Amino acid sequence: MSRFGWIVLLWAGCHAVWAQDDFVQGAEARGRLVIPVTLNGSGPFAFLLDTCLPRPVITPQAATYLRLPFEGDTIVHVKSVICGSIPDHGESMAVEDLTDLSQRLGIELAGLLPAHQPGFEVKIDFESAQVRWVRLETEAVSGQEGTQPPSLKVDSVGAPCASVLLCGQHLRALRIDSAAADGLALNTADLEAIGALRAGNPWLTPDGEPAKGRASAPPPGTRLRIAQLKVGGVTIENPVCLVLGENEPGYLGVGLLRLFHIGLAYEAGRFQTEPLRGNALSDPPLSGYGIALDRLTEGYWTIRVAKGSPAHDAGLRTGDVLLKIGDLALETAGQTPGAFAKEIERRLLAAPGTTLEVRARGKEDRTVALTAQTLL
Repeated sequence: MSRFGWIVLLWAGCHAVWAQDDFVQGAEARGRLVIPVTLNGSGPFAFLLDTCLPRPVITPQAATYLRLPFEGDTIVHVKSVICGSIPDHGESMAVEDLTDLSQRLGIELAGLLPAHQPGFEVKIDFESAQVRWVRLETEAVSGQEGTQPPSLKVDSVGAPCASVLLCGQHLRALRIDSAAADGLALNTADLEAIGALRAGNPWLTPDGEPAKGRASAPPPGTRLRIAQLKVGGVTIENPVCLVLGENEPGYLGVGLLRLFHIGLAYEAGRFQTEPLRGNALSDPPLSGYGIALDRLTEGYWTIRVAKGSPAHDAGLRTGDVLLKIGDLALETAGQTPGAFAKEIERRLLAAPGTTLEVRARGKEDRTVALTAQTLL
């Protein structure tokens, strides 16, 4: 198996999407779904599943390994692509450097695979990291089946969009984005319309400092809460929302999509949802130490630190290298694979009052004792 080969990660209790057995078993990488894809008889290779992607992407490293000439070109043709129940087929792929994304996920990606495969409905279970494609009947593709209006539309870039109800009265079409770890993201215009920017509503700025009643709109990257979101028959109270730039399209990310088994039939205009835990949910408080993983480089995770948080008050800073959290030592390069990120993040998102000893390296090594608090 090549250096881009698939690392099999299985979890106890995994089950097939909608109780079927022709699924692809993937792996979670910091909230995203990475699946095995065989190219030209080699692999399998690690590809990120992307619901908004119009065309597959392959990295220069993977193209070189497969001896696909691309010098001077941005497109290569792969003669054989095999993934789950999708028939073996040729595919033109865009060549793109994914180093930054690979470092953020903690796994070396060989490419990106569109969830949309013409003539198929894709069914995804983020909780068990499984995906499968089911062939659409001709009647469904042509729109002759049923009289219900489409629950899914495809926008100008080929991204699927679902209708959601914000705060009980504002209907919006939001992209369904499996490459985004956040649950909900809205631009400032939509946030203004639904009253989320009112004075007194707290938000967490990009540097992590909570603020209330700011005179100006929050900058992109800010997190705040909106009153309510309804999607797929499920009501979510007080969901955390990521603030986007003024003209950026809003989206539903994996943080929300993982509450459902979902099905996307692009040609048939169908967005199928099956809630996993009831139809009424509430987004819990965002709490912890103010530390978030940033990227995995040469075996070490660098971190982002929120200003005003316990970690910042103790002297930790964005860009420091994480060496140890509690009894979990991370000091040796190469001993922090992407799968380990899940355990690290579980410890960092702690309930208020929980204590943790952290060692990190900035200008010097620093060991600090932290107590978690509510951040938003």
